[in-house]
Amino acid sequence: EVVFEDIKIEKDNIPLLGLECIDFLLEKGVNPNVCTMSGINAVMIACTLNNEEPLLKLINNPFKGLNDNWEEYELKGNMSHSDVLGNDALAYAVLTGAFYMADYLINEQGFNINQKYFRMQNQTLLHVVSERFNYKTEAHPLQGFLYSYEENSNENKIIYLLERGADPSIVDINGKVPEEYIPYKTPELEEELGEISQNEEKCWDRCFNILGTKRKELEAVKSKNRKYSF
Repeated sequence: EVVFEDIKIEKDNIPLLGLECIDFLLEKGVNPNVCTMSGINAVMIACTLNNEEPLLKLINNPFKGLNDNWEEYELKGNMSHSDVLGNDALAYAVLTGAFYMADYLINEQGFNINQKYFRMQNQTLLHVVSERFNYKTEAHPLQGFLYSYEENSNENKIIYLLERGADPSIVDINGKVPEEYIPYKTPELEEELGEISQNEEKCWDRCFNILGTKRKELEAVKSKNRKYSF
């Protein structure tokens, strides 16, 4: 029987409670790579916290088990796993606004901020975030967790990605750059999403201009480099 002490559950206490639970579960032989039906594993959840300790416990403290031949083996938290929509650990960190963890994954774990996600039509995270402006409703259970709508949150993610070196000139399988997924107000879109506020429209315009300006700057640099590479 496991008895947990009464803990006042507040935002600041959640990482501490999580660390205690992770230690307990790993000691009892729980496999850290067991996934939900949507393909979410513990590593992905850990990447949504702005604290690297839970992730480090999962990837540095191996699960020990026995195979069919009764031979012992070790298994660590899988950093390269993707869910059913193609989101990996970095996508979970960025899409939930856990920028501290995103920095850790990029700087310490070697994740590529310009990676193309095959299951997302070869889109980069800039494409994905730009497209999320159209998601006020959840068409998939994961979207309630990753893509829940908060005003200005996508703008902050676009700015974060650009500051970290994301390339807005990369095209996806449809031949589109990220800015082409930023919506603009039309009667059809308003019917689909509901009432669109002036603040939302202004946010869309800012993001479209930010992405377009940065893309043109990068393309000018690339063109200049090609010119002098012969």
